[in-house]
Amino acid sequence: MAGELIAAFCEAARSGELHFTPHYFLRLATRPSPNELETIFILCEDAPEIIEESPEAYRCLIWGQLRNNEIAHLLCEYWPALAVVTAYFPALTEPDSWSSDFRLRLKSDLLE
Repeated sequence: MAGELIAAFCEAARSGELHFTPHYFLRLATRPSPNELETIFILCEDAPEIIEESPEAYRCLIWGQLRNNEIAHLLCEYWPALAVVTAYFPALTEPDSWSSDFRLRLKSDLLE
């Protein structure tokens, strides 16, 4: 299902039907984030991976790389429409929260 979901996001991006939420644009203006073209590149030209899924919220976190090998995360929702909720560079925003390849979220220190 993960491959089908990413393919659906790519198809929506290429057809202009991928939505970007107001939160996406707010974050784009307030922190270094992948822009719309970079987001579409990640979804369609890279080899993106779903690294976390929240089926009850109809959301998934997608890991991808830009042409310069910079890693990005895209939080996407797939109901009621295909949309990018937010996008960020984990190495810049929360490097200590992720494994070295930014594919695995580490335990929170607050829980220990």
